[in-house]
Amino acid sequence: MPAALEFLPQADLLLVGDRSAIAPLAPADAALQIIDQGANASVDQGIRALLRGAQSTAQGACLKLLRDGEGDVLISAADTGALLTLSRHCLGSLPGIDRPALTKQLNGKHGAFWMADLGANVRCTPAMLVQFAQMGVVASRVFSRVVRPRVALLNIGTEASKGLARLHRAAAALEVLPDSEYVGFVEGSALFDNQADVVVSEGFVGNVALKAIEGTAGMARHLMQETMAGLAPWQRLLMFGLRGPFARLGAQLDSGRYNGAPLLGLPQTVIKSHGAARQDAFANALQRGIDAVDAALPETLAHGLSAARADTQQE
Repeated sequence: MPAALEFLPQADLLLVGDRSAIAPLAPADAALQIIDQGANASVDQGIRALLRGAQSTAQGACLKLLRDGEGDVLISAADTGALLTLSRHCLGSLPGIDRPALTKQLNGKHGAFWMADLGANVRCTPAMLVQFAQMGVVASRVFSRVVRPRVALLNIGTEASKGLARLHRAAAALEVLPDSEYVGFVEGSALFDNQADVVVSEGFVGNVALKAIEGTAGMARHLMQETMAGLAPWQRLLMFGLRGPFARLGAQLDSGRYNGAPLLGLPQTVIKSHGAARQDAFANALQRGIDAVDAALPETLAHGLSAARADTQQE
């Protein structure tokens, strides 16, 4: 709630949730709407029960508003599986896309790269992995200005014989993917070496990789703070002149700085925030949502996918 209020009057806010919990946090003169719908959806209740009760959940109510044109972007920190299931049920998918992918732009040693899927789809078919690559290629070309994006599959080794059979089938299809260059398998230890502009993975593997990245960054921040706390007074005095660079390093290691991942493949914009996001991290997810709306993300993606299909048919 406090993070959302930071965006007034930059954006019109429509908050869906428990009114009794939200209203006391809102200033009396705040230009926002509150829809009282406190129940949160969860995949733990089962897919059928989830879909039957979609309209009685906060996520379902949000998605209906989005579908009906009463909102431009949905930001949610709730259950990822429930959000994906309800999004597909309520909004559908872009043409040629079986399932949306949780996607994020990450910063490597030499620039940004896109990674999908990060947890929306635990197990994927080769066709789904190719679709994730197609969406990543469009995103890389449009938003990162990469002319011919390099695509890699996240795997347990770079050798052609390594990994699951479905990864090998996806690799064969990616070798002929238009407007891109397939560069083979990439290992988790090389993710940030910028060997590829688009890294494709199954949701299970991608989510484990993302959480490991976040945990490693958190551990690095902890070690840095612990080291600084253990310095002698004269050592702290010497380090005083480096407080600016160390502050910037600490900010770069903060995973909340990159919070907010779009579900690419939907006809409307849905942004997934980390469930344990701090206020500043949730504000970053809100900003990513606004940026996605400004960039007309779903329309841009649909146009790029359509153009790619046309090029493939001509070939």
